[in-house]
Amino acid sequence: MTDNNDRDGIDTTLNCLIVPIGNLFDLPSNQVAQAITINTGQRVSVLENAIRNRLNQLGLLGVQFSNLSLSIRQIHPGTVSERPMNSQAYISDFFNDQF
Repeated sequence: MTDNNDRDGIDTTLNCLIVPIGNLFDLPSNQVAQAITINTGQRVSVLENAIRNRLNQLGLLGVQFSNLSLSIRQIHPGTVSERPMNSQAYISDFFNDQF
């Protein structure tokens, strides 16, 4: 992906778990975990679009996910705490200390 803002970042792969509710109810169980590579200098909205694009590529019964509302959360392995990720925030705001 192209980093089109003035923040430096690094490419990282985020493991995304998709909870199949609503339009995602028919998502096959082998597709609920998606690995998305993205630059940490990007906004969360770019991650949302990458997830929507991945869902569209799956071709689930002709459903289009371009307008799908997503609730993105940061969850660290081994913890139960989660943190909402605002669409306008930078990914590095959530994962910068991991690198």
